[in-house]
Amino acid sequence: MKLNKKLMTRWIQALESGRYRQGRHLLKQTDDSGHVRYCCLGVLQKIEPKIKQEEDIDGYVLDRDSVYKILGCDLDQGELTDINDGLYGKPATFKQIAQILREKYEITG
Repeated sequence: MKLNKKLMTRWIQALESGRYRQGRHLLKQTDDSGHVRYCCLGVLQKIEPKIKQEEDIDGYVLDRDSVYKILGCDLDQGELTDINDGLYGKPATFKQIAQILREKYEITG
């Protein structure tokens, strides 16, 4: 399957836009102040609602088959979650995650 560069670019731009508040550990959550927060994968689902989610042992994740069919790549959700949540160090910002995606998938502009 071929990478959907248009969607990948939209996702990267959404992460860089500053329109989404970053959260940790959940695709989407509402904080104590009533603000909606997303992990980086939650932003992908927000901009492309055709991507489904499924329940796993830790909560909800994006459905792997759905992501593959719509985005056109086998996205390593575990790695992105670890980077977003800071599992192995300081959590990355959305802009840092966007840069990682740009480099990995060779997205310019």
